[in-house]
Amino acid sequence: MTNPNMPDMRTTHRILILTTVIFIAMLTGCSSRPDNVISRSKMVDLMTDIHKGEAYVEANHQKFRTDSTKMILRQSILLKHGVTAEQFDSSLMWYGSQTEDLAELYGEVIQRLETDMNSIDISHVSTSFAGDSVNAWTESPFYVMNGNSPSHLLKFLLTSDENWLSGDSYTLQFKTLNQHDDATMALFMDYDDGSTEMISADFNHDGWQRLTIVADSMRNPVNVYGFSSFNIRPEETLYVDSVSLVRKRLSKEQYRYRFRQRTFKYGDKSKK
Repeated sequence: MTNPNMPDMRTTHRILILTTVIFIAMLTGCSSRPDNVISRSKMVDLMTDIHKGEAYVEANHQKFRTDSTKMILRQSILLKHGVTAEQFDSSLMWYGSQTEDLAELYGEVIQRLETDMNSIDISHVSTSFAGDSVNAWTESPFYVMNGNSPSHLLKFLLTSDENWLSGDSYTLQFKTLNQHDDATMALFMDYDDGSTEMISADFNHDGWQRLTIVADSMRNPVNVYGFSSFNIRPEETLYVDSVSLVRKRLSKEQYRYRFRQRTFKYGDKSKK
């Protein structure tokens, strides 16, 4: 049976894509793809998911009233594909300068949107951690950032393995020093039924920052990922210390945090 919501979703997709095409089609440039530009196949995958996310926001605008919540959803999609916002924006501008290939590229995106509405192509990095309470953070525990740093982002991505259990919780935590502007933390949990849960928080002060996401004890998690994004003034230096990602097994104390989490499916109007 045809989904009565599909025409509206497709119209939203086409309007979003047409707007982007009109904006970038005026650009001109060379035809040889630079090394730092995202490959065409990956660009199609990424743009498909970006437009799914934008369509979800448009269909649920009452739940995405601030730029911060919209940014969190967009950043989660970029994180899944291992791409920074700067890489995506610069690659989009370059592809927009190739007028001969632009229509064909967007044609692939439109076809993917119409035939694969609920799929997300994810590149996974698998890391296994056994034990009841472990630190799953594999990067440096200490960071120094300033206005000239290439990135103001801490991020991670873990995929399921034999050590994962339903009801596991993950807490991203660290201590900040010399923080004066707003920052955002966000955690995401994907399940094998195609749904995603998220939780986010803003902070703008020195000291310990913590955020916990807890897996549903009745469903199977397949990914957990997240990030913390900082706003840093050009003349200032931010210190981030003692970064950890603590996984704990199911407990009543941790499970109570689930009431703060939101559930959604990319490209789907429904929300649990």
